[in-house]
Order: sequence, then structure tokens, then C-alpha cells
Amino acid sequence: MIRLFGVALLIAAYALLIPGLTQPMLSVVGTVEKSDLVEVGRDIINNSEGVSALVQQFANMMIEGLNPQGAITALDKTQSILGTATELFNTGHQPVAALIVLFSVIIPVTKGVLTVISLAPIPVRWQVRLKAFLGAISKWSMADVFVVAIFVAFLAANGLEGSSDLVSFDAQLGPGFWFFVGFCLLSILATQVLNSQPKRSQTG
Repeated sequence: MIRLFGVALLIAAYALLIPGLTQPMLSVVGTVEKSDLVEVGRDIINNSEGVSALVQQFANMMIEGLNPQGAITALDKTQSILGTATELFNTGHQPVAALIVLFSVIIPVTKGVLTVISLAPIPVRWQVRLKAFLGAISKWSMADVFVVAIFVAFLAANGLEGSSDLVSFDAQLGPGFWFFVGFCLLSILATQVLNSQPKRSQTG
């Protein structure tokens, strides 16, 4: 019964991995107030040595007549894990894209498949080898590291708002983040449940 519960948790975990990889994980929007842009333009004109005083006076008169309201979107980026890997690959960063796919897709999926195989009625010597291999690749499974990295990026993007004089940033965690968190938690729990099973006395 405990083993079935562990397998059910494992299946549920990998069901969450799919939307965790494909759904938006982080959205960052940067906006600039139109009034701030006008002031930047005024400063550029007034501080430019190549602009005559007459032109500066005329430009300032024109600017005074403006009534800028609202904001302009300077940045609007929403990406999933696989979307980020695809963009990195297409922009010439193939090694980084490959690492993202390796640590967030290939290793977790391989670990899940081998865990299920290790539960099958196979000779003990193969079961021992599989568990040893699982223990080795578990050290390279960085799904939890991705969660922390995305959360740090979220906090950093929100923190930029206070450090920027022109652009205001707003970051939102997407559903992909929560699906990925669910995958990490359930996969850890499933592993603990399955590892709590007593060793079989079968020989082979």
C-alpha cells in the first residue's frame, strides 16, 4: 500500500512537471512615465553644447506646451523554462540552453523512469545498480535550484524599481513556477516514501 502511494505521488509529480516546463514561469514588465521621458529630453537639449540658445528656448517652449500623461511599456517579457531555453538556443547561447534542458528536463525525467523501473520485479543486483545510479544522478538534479533561481530573479526584478530613476519594473510569478514547485515537493516526498520500503530478500 505504501509503495502504491509512493508511485501515485511520483506520477502526480511528473504530471506537474509538464506545465511546470511549458507554462509561463516569470513575467517582467518595465514601464516609463511619459513625463519622465519629456524631462530627459529637456535635459538633453539644455545640456547639449552643439545646440544654440535660440533652439533651446524654442524647444523648451514646445515642451512646456506638452501634457504628457500615462506610461510607455519599455519591457514586457514572459517566459517558461522551455521557452527560455529555446530563445537562448536561437540567440547563439546553445551551451546555456543545453544545460537548462539537461538539468530541468533530461535528468528529472531519467530519474523518474529509472525509479519506476527499480520498483519492478527485477533481480536484486540490477536493482542495487539502479539505485546506485539514481543516487548519483540525484546529485545532479537541480530542479530545486531552478526554483530558487527564479524566485531570486523575481525578487531582483521587483527590487530594481527602487534603484531605477527612469524605468519601473514589476515582476509576477506565473503558473509555471507553482507547477514546478509542486513537482519538486511531490518528487521529494515520493522518493522518501519509496525509499522507506524494506529491502526485498530476493536474490538474483
